[in-house]
Amino acid sequence: MSLLQRLSDMAIFAKVVETDSFTQAAVALQMSKGAVSKAIARLEQHLSVRLLQRTHATVEINRRRPSVFKLLPTGSSPSRSSGTPPR
Repeated sequence: MSLLQRLSDMAIFAKVVETDSFTQAAVALQMSKGAVSKAIARLEQHLSVRLLQRTHATVEINRRRPSVFKLLPTGSSPSRSSGTPPR
C-alpha cells in the first residue's frame, strides 16, 4: 500500500470517527459507503488491528488499541459514550 493510499485511508477513518457513521462519512466525503468500508478494511489490514467495532446500528472505536488515536486529527474525541445515537 502506498503512502498516499494510507493517508487517504486515515482521512476516511478520521471522518468515520468524527461522524460515528460509515454512511455519513461517505456523504461528507462524496464517496460510496462501500468505498469507505473498503478503505477502513485496508487500513485495518495494513495496521493488523481492528480499528472500529461495528454493529448493524453503531460504529465505535476499538478501545483496546489506544495507539490508533495517534491517527486522529487534533481535537477528535475518542470517547462517544454520551449515550447519544450515532449520526
